[in-house]
Amino acid sequence: MLYAVFIFWVYGANTLSNDLYFISGYKPSLFWNICWHIVVIVALILTPTTMYRMIYYSSATKAQIHALIALIILFSLPILVAALYQYIKAVRQEDTMKMLKPDPSWGPPSEKLKKERAIFNPSKFIRHKEKNLKCYHRCLIRNPQLKELIKKSEETRRKFYEQLHRDIPGLQQRPISTSTF
Repeated sequence: MLYAVFIFWVYGANTLSNDLYFISGYKPSLFWNICWHIVVIVALILTPTTMYRMIYYSSATKAQIHALIALIILFSLPILVAALYQYIKAVRQEDTMKMLKPDPSWGPPSEKLKKERAIFNPSKFIRHKEKNLKCYHRCLIRNPQLKELIKKSEETRRKFYEQLHRDIPGLQQRPISTSTF
């Protein structure tokens, strides 16, 4: 639960959405945005309510309740220990603000991508890789060279059939189809 709170509220659901948009080139759907904003709130409300009902209205024994509380503490303990370790380390170095800044190695692996992510604006999105990489699947549909390539291919095919009909007399001639763009 704490993990979800930190990811979606401290880091921010919008920031996470922008990161995914930057990485994949596709905006997360409305469903995911609703989940990231609302489901965390609902879970924060329902978890204590469910625990309260379980403790006071169920037939659970005190041993089961204590075991549940121990498990919650046990799973939360590594996060708390890591945070405490980082805090003590920062206090010893007299640099508590360093705790709030990300590690320099965090983020995209190359410096070029780090700079592009820093200036990335989803509302004025121009895919950063489109300039540098050629895409051989979806991009062909909108590729202006595709039309010329198809024309050349059809012209070569037409010339081949014309030559074939000249070389073999009496060959039944079929209409040559041409695609339209």
